Amino acid sequence: MTDDKTKALSEAREAWERIARETKLEIHVFDGGIEMRVAGCDKGHAVRTVLEEMPAGTAAAYLGDDRTDEDAFRALAGRRSEEHTSELQS
Repeated sequence: MTDDKTKALSEAREAWERIARETKLEIHVFDGGIEMRVAGCDKGHAVRTVLEEMPAGTAAAYLGDDRTDEDAFRALAGRRSEEHTSELQS
């Protein structure tokens, strides 16, 4: 990472940490950014909440490219039925 990017990330993190302290949110730094979230919640929690509010059998997909997305992928794991799998393969 260049010195300019390192400095920018450090400054951004300081600003967001002040907000996090005031709002009791958590900061998660990852390759490419800073994420703030409610303590104890993650993207998997958000995916599970949305799915619980949808009718049974609703199709769901999630796209992500960093470690903050792993919880969402785990929340979706095992949702694909064999029937859908065979339909996709034919």
